Amino acid sequence: MRGLFVGKSQGKSTPGIRREWLYTAIPLTTMEAYNILLANTDILVLKFFVTPDQLAFYFVATKIAALLSFITFAVSATAGKPIAAAYAKGNNAEVQRLMRQFTALAFWPTLIGFVGLMFVGAYLLVLFGDVYAVAYQPLLILTFGLLAQSYTAVTKFGLAMTGGQRGLSIVLIVSLVCNVLFNLALVPIYGIYGAAFATLATTLFSVIGLLVLTKRRLGFWAVAGRPTLNLAS
Repeated sequence: MRGLFVGKSQGKSTPGIRREWLYTAIPLTTMEAYNILLANTDILVLKFFVTPDQLAFYFVATKIAALLSFITFAVSATAGKPIAAAYAKGNNAEVQRLMRQFTALAFWPTLIGFVGLMFVGAYLLVLFGDVYAVAYQPLLILTFGLLAQSYTAVTKFGLAMTGGQRGLSIVLIVSLVCNVLFNLALVPIYGIYGAAFATLATTLFSVIGLLVLTKRRLGFWAVAGRPTLNLAS
């Protein structure tokens, strides 16, 4: 990514710069594909193994759980630009500080939201009908996965902005393959609970993989620090 900022001053040709932009854009596309497929693979597999009412219960649980994902998405999208700027200047300490502080901005509100859903999740479900209360446990499983994801919220964008595109793409593609396998293994036996656990297992796999990749590339664990709003250096 650093080359995208300094390529012109180094006299790179326009085709060369375009190749670098393409090399950076592909992992970002992979990130979006990962989010979309992870959110829908379980639904597609459930269609073949559970009744329509069970599928409806699970679908509502996923939509309620998705409320927590907006926090991580918003923070991650905001984090990309300053992380890329710090990396372009060769300031690894600033990259580390930014990644941890942005991750904290995602994790702590998500934790509060998770605790809140533990208390009000069942009430939100029954707004759709009393029978939807059976989706409370899958809802908690799904939201715990989102909580774990928020603990390392900006690793995907951080890797994409610091030249770790290839490793990022590999981890996400492998995670998607695992997600399909987990769903096919668990859903026929455990139904909507199996789908929730498959999504959780995939999330934990990708979180650990991206953490290790960040550690090897940048030299630090990109996890949430203490809550703070001070992002200035």
